[in-house]
Amino acid sequence: MMGPGWSLFMMVFWILIIGMVIYAVLLLVSKTFQKKEDPALNILKERFARGEMDQDEFERKKAALTGK
Repeated sequence: MMGPGWSLFMMVFWILIIGMVIYAVLLLVSKTFQKKEDPALNILKERFARGEMDQDEFERKKAALTGK
């Protein structure tokens, strides 16, 4: 009835299914623990990168936003 080809197919099939489940779990876990940055801080970094402010001004504004 079912030969060795069928067994190999089922083994590969289950390995793929288990691999996809593990990948999905790892993806969800990594997104859960990602650090969320403040949008205002991102804007500040972009402005600094464009050269709209010097480092002293950037540090002052960053300290005001983060409270550090």
